[in-house]
Amino acid sequence: MKKITILLLTAAAMASGCKRFTDINQNPNQPLSVTPNVVLSAALNSSAGSLGTTFINVNEWMGYWSRSGNYIAVQSTEQYQLNTGYADGDFQNLYLTLSKYNYIEQTALASPASLAFYAGVAKVMKAVHFENLVDGFGNVPYSQAFNILKYPTPAYDNAQTIYDNLVTQLDSSIYYFNAAATYYATATATVKSTDDKYDIMYGRGQNSPYASRLAKWIAFSNTVKLKILMTESQVSGKSGYITSEIAKITANGGGFITAGNSAAVNPGYSTNSNAQVNPFYAIFYTSAGSPTPTQNFYRANTYAVNFYNATNDPARPYLVYTPLGNGTIGSNYDGDPSSLSNSSTSALGNPTVGGILFEPTQDQLIISDFESLFLQAEATLRGYLPGGAATAETLVQQAIEQNFIYLQDNAGDADTYFTSNSTNPNVDVLASVAQPIPAATNADKTPGLQAVMTQKWIALNGINWFQAWTDYRRTQFPLSSVLSISHATTHVKNAIPYRELYPQSEYDTNAKSIPTLANGAYTPLFWDTFEK
Repeated sequence: MKKITILLLTAAAMASGCKRFTDINQNPNQPLSVTPNVVLSAALNSSAGSLGTTFINVNEWMGYWSRSGNYIAVQSTEQYQLNTGYADGDFQNLYLTLSKYNYIEQTALASPASLAFYAGVAKVMKAVHFENLVDGFGNVPYSQAFNILKYPTPAYDNAQTIYDNLVTQLDSSIYYFNAAATYYATATATVKSTDDKYDIMYGRGQNSPYASRLAKWIAFSNTVKLKILMTESQVSGKSGYITSEIAKITANGGGFITAGNSAAVNPGYSTNSNAQVNPFYAIFYTSAGSPTPTQNFYRANTYAVNFYNATNDPARPYLVYTPLGNGTIGSNYDGDPSSLSNSSTSALGNPTVGGILFEPTQDQLIISDFESLFLQAEATLRGYLPGGAATAETLVQQAIEQNFIYLQDNAGDADTYFTSNSTNPNVDVLASVAQPIPAATNADKTPGLQAVMTQKWIALNGINWFQAWTDYRRTQFPLSSVLSISHATTHVKNAIPYRELYPQSEYDTNAKSIPTLANGAYTPLFWDTFEK
């Protein structure tokens, strides 16, 4: 397809010559004549690839996936023996994606109001990916990251400082989206349709009314901001700051992502070739629908399967995994020396009926509506949004409904699931409030939060594993009765890793700038107040 061709050529042009991280920050061979609209579609396509394929092994840590018994143990993932090569590709992938948005932002800021929309998008998407970098690695190159000529060995900025600046940049994005609305009010139809075409998240060439498209971007920006604020909500002394920042969201009137309005990218995925299918789908199936070696490697994880069974989930286990011939879900604990083979365990996805891999041309989620609803429920329980536990209860039910719908099921099954678990503190907010966590338990004691975060965890199975890991580290939900360490015979520490290690590519080119990690992968991040 023409749109795909444009994206691939642009991405190739911008990535040419990138052989190490500092080249990714600023490529002298990058064609400066490329217009921001073309780069935008390439950047959003890169975002889809980054969020759909990076940190993939975290699914095993989160109890979603396990290694098949057909394969030998992977010590790095199962025993937590991380090394500097473990997340190197993920680190570089994110910076390559960010370099596109930095190009868009710098070009747009140096231009008249006609590019205000592009400045707004660049600021939001940089916040999305830099938050992931901070949540994975802690301190990372930020203020000097994209000027290799001036800063060939960029400094590592403080993670908290980066977070604070991302919030500022998200506020700035709202200004630029509003400026774009003013510009579009008198712009030609050609200008508006062109920007709509290259906006492959909320436009996609459908000639959407510009006011509606911009409103969705503003709600997305507000949701990203709420996500950052909730991640740092347990940091001492941040309560007043969070209150004031959420007040700004209320003041801008844009709200958050609501039910049915997920932020998702689709550049025109097709089955013409393996390179043109959805990037997450491509990990497991070819464009013709044949399983890849990766599909054979990963199996259902017993932690998630046990939770589905314990809560009598009527649909999701059969959509997230492929049932065996007898209709059951076969699973392993990751790392179990006695892991069962593929003939006795369930593969990921169930394309014949829906699920996480329902078709090769499916949208790639950036932030789902159900993730946003869970975020709003959390903020409500913490007192930052109005309503209290009853409102949070409603938001959780809506989130579960949207998760079922995304997996190609229906809201009726979701409501049956929800009402049948009315006394379960891992499902129902009011039940969670009524059954407080014991004081000795190392977890967030906010009343009702157990239900919100546990349901968010199970909803993100195979969808946003990285966010589930972040939520687990910052709240300790799900509790150990639901999720614990792998079943390998030995571990570096009997705890899921707290962070990724800095990549070998950085030690090779920028070693003097890299912070020292006192306890390696068990050095907590600044917002992690529970890890020991």
